[in-house]
Amino acid sequence: MMLLIVSSSLAPFLKAAQIAGSEMSYTCTSIPGIYKVKLNIYRNCSGPQLCSGCPEKLNLNCTIQATIFGSRQPYAGFNFGSITLSIDTINSLTEVIQLCKSICSNCGTRTPGTLTPGMEIYTFSGMADLRNLPANCCEVKIGYSHNFRNSNILTLQNAANTNYYNELTLNRCLNSCNSSPVFIVAPVIVTCTGADMIHSFNTIDPDGDSLSYNLGPVLTGVNQSATYVSPYSALVPFPYFPAQNGLSFNPITGNLRTLTTTIFISNLVLEINQWKKTGNNYLFVGQVRRDIEFHSVVCPNNVPPVFKTYTKDKILTTPQPEYFYQIEALSEFCFVIVAQDYMADSDTTDIDVQIPVQLVQTGAAVIPLYNKATRYSNGPKADSIIFCWTPPDTMIRNEPYYIKANASDRACPVMAKTTRSIGIKVNGKTSAIKNVEASKPFSIFPNPTKSMLNIQLEKPVIEKIMIEIISIDGKQIICQWINPMETQTIVKTDVMPSGMYFIRLSGGGIHHSQKFIVE
Repeated sequence: MMLLIVSSSLAPFLKAAQIAGSEMSYTCTSIPGIYKVKLNIYRNCSGPQLCSGCPEKLNLNCTIQATIFGSRQPYAGFNFGSITLSIDTINSLTEVIQLCKSICSNCGTRTPGTLTPGMEIYTFSGMADLRNLPANCCEVKIGYSHNFRNSNILTLQNAANTNYYNELTLNRCLNSCNSSPVFIVAPVIVTCTGADMIHSFNTIDPDGDSLSYNLGPVLTGVNQSATYVSPYSALVPFPYFPAQNGLSFNPITGNLRTLTTTIFISNLVLEINQWKKTGNNYLFVGQVRRDIEFHSVVCPNNVPPVFKTYTKDKILTTPQPEYFYQIEALSEFCFVIVAQDYMADSDTTDIDVQIPVQLVQTGAAVIPLYNKATRYSNGPKADSIIFCWTPPDTMIRNEPYYIKANASDRACPVMAKTTRSIGIKVNGKTSAIKNVEASKPFSIFPNPTKSMLNIQLEKPVIEKIMIEIISIDGKQIICQWINPMETQTIVKTDVMPSGMYFIRLSGGGIHHSQKFIVE
């Protein structure tokens, strides 16, 4: 096994820049053992420049050296040479916050504004030739290292002198051409204090492999974690409310929900694990990581858009919104997603939906429900799309496919955003029952209720199960968890207004919703 470390030590003009985050990916080529490596670096625009020549003009000779080392015995520490990652001038100099003008000048390509924080994306790429490595050196890590982090990070001890390190993992010994998962949207770098944030770390695997998600540690080097300020850690990456369960993270979909109540800067690290199915088993074949600064700031009076889902006949789904569908192979399935803004002066919203490559290859389509040429002048303000797919029987499987929906408004200085994963499970035609399960996997009582709702699982499961309480208009009211092997829990409802609600359980093979009433 070996490790490829990308170091900035050979590029003096990179040393002073403040690195706010990064992510890496790789693409296999037509030549086995040769990979195209891509590195996105997010520069904090309040700090020094990343490449020489900026802010007037980007230096086309801006490069990063990559050094190859052995990672595990018998090759631990062995130097296998180096490669160069060069600046990609076409895909660089994009600002993460596109609508509201931040302090970034994008290296002299635009007039900066006043919004802070501002982050510019710099993309580097190069070829890694791993053909001459020892035959039994299969698992490869490719890493990027920089000399310091933001001194204002709350959660790390001595953050200013904490080395920045990020990496990816690949298996070079697979028989098939395998590429890494890729992030398809820019990272969320800002959340508003006092407002719920629901975010899905949108990634797609170009080979159609299965993905799982972890909250990962901040790294300073190979197998070296940064020292956190107590009580923070990889699983408690920043202060949230309430402290006991104010952050929920779904390892299957990558959905994260949290509520912050203070101003801070932290680091949020997401690890995406790639699994390739071999027979009845799944083989770990790689991992990519996104390590990004996360800012909690005071925002103007603004709330994130809310998703609403409809049938293709424009009938509101039950539950509302619906984030999991069971459908029949060989039958057309369509549903509509609307991004609704609930501010008094309703703001214009925008939806972006990504679908896995297997669905695209089998005819799935996302169609806007408006005229693109006239939307800016004629509306509608609430963006909407329709998703349609007639899955062939080759798409039948036990695991659901996930599409990613992103919605944002256009309010400045800080746009409000919402992202969610929507699961679609394809069943055989004779056994498929759309959105209905043969038996209820859990029961609730009393119903109607006043102060609390008891939840009883039909049987224990070995995974954590997410519990969501959703209002009739689709807003998430409560999110908490049932721990593995537990069968009972209580949700307090004494602070909820009277009315009808949905309770939805997800995880451990359970995807089920029920109605209940609070008196």
